[in-house]
Amino acid sequence: MNDFVLLSSVALLMLQLGSSCGVNVPPGLPYYGDMTFWQLGGETACGTYQSNDDSVCAINPSHWTSPNPHFDPVCGKLIKIWDPSTSRSIEVTVKDKCGSCSDSDIDVSPTSFTKLQPSSVGRHKVYWGFIH
Repeated sequence: MNDFVLLSSVALLMLQLGSSCGVNVPPGLPYYGDMTFWQLGGETACGTYQSNDDSVCAINPSHWTSPNPHFDPVCGKLIKIWDPSTSRSIEVTVKDKCGSCSDSDIDVSPTSFTKLQPSSVGRHKVYWGFIH
């Protein structure tokens, strides 16, 4: 039984690190989740107006700390998104909240999405993290 627990723990760690499929995840990208896209229009949580062509994203409200999102420190932060299926990456700026996203999901502008995958994909697993 102890061997099974040890092997299960090692397998779980390998999955989390991406090494089970030969993927070397770039450092500083702690989140692994679904990347989706949304049609921009109207004011964002950061109080700005963005277009579908802007390199912007929305993340789960749990990443926000200020009662007034216009002044939240996460507004304007840069995020790197890495696609493990192509090894391509993009950078986007936090401008909105994504209420339907889990902590590890990220919603990006349509133009940002298509830099990594065709829009017909709709939902794709990526790694991402804040750039400091």
